[in-house]
Amino acid sequence: MSISNNISEGFERETDKELIRFLYFSKGSSGEVRNLFNVMEEIGYFDKRELIEYREQIVVISKQLANYIKYVKKRCG
Repeated sequence: MSISNNISEGFERETDKELIRFLYFSKGSSGEVRNLFNVMEEIGYFDKRELIEYREQIVVISKQLANYIKYVKKRCG
């Protein structure tokens, strides 16, 4: 939720500078999710295979955010 909420808030700010700022917040939230997966692994909340799939998905999301940040930075010069 935090990832998508920060992206939405960045868009609502209506400047590229603010969008980039909130995209970084979103990227930070993806790191928080990875940490939560580590905790869940320690307590045995997920099946190992399921957890690997979730981790792969959050890494993809983090990379997409990084690429989008680069795109917006390039767009605003």
